[in-house]
Amino acid sequence: MRGSRRALVVVDVMAEFMPGGAVPAEGGDEIVEPINVLMKNGGYDIIVIVLEGHSLKHSSFKENGGPYDTHGVWGTEKAEPHPDLKLVYVTMIMRKGIDDDVDCYSGFASERDVNGKRRPTGLRGYLLDNMVDQVDVVGLTFDICAFSTAVDSSQFGFETRMLKDCTRSLFPENDEKNIEALEAAGVVVVR
Repeated sequence: MRGSRRALVVVDVMAEFMPGGAVPAEGGDEIVEPINVLMKNGGYDIIVIVLEGHSLKHSSFKENGGPYDTHGVWGTEKAEPHPDLKLVYVTMIMRKGIDDDVDCYSGFASERDVNGKRRPTGLRGYLLDNMVDQVDVVGLTFDICAFSTAVDSSQFGFETRMLKDCTRSLFPENDEKNIEALEAAGVVVVR
């Protein structure tokens, strides 16, 4: 049974996706303070930080045959929450992308593995256990991980909003197309 509780899901607000990181979103560092304000004053019952975390053997890395530069490696500062993010407001920090053989863009589940299965991260269960029915998504990047998290949130039945001003894209030239895709998936995009 769900209640009337709201959650803020903060996706990948970490140095790897900011200017100077391995997979930088231009202006990624500009969203940290607005997210802090949301966490403090947004009236959320639950605030979850979702962070990408990989071993050096992760299949998405170029040296392992994947498309991406090495990023989000466990035990490095760049795989931790941005140092200016106010963690005092956070209810839970969780990791995604921990399985070496499959990528995980969404905070809810991995991409499909060789058997066609998506591996849950535990976020859905956590939100359901806490009687959440409304989810706001912010973070990095608008066009990949925050996008996938918002789509999954909506598909799992949560009333979902993407707060566009608290995101940045790797490919901002595709933002309008991505907004249309989010809206088609039932996500309200707040600009």
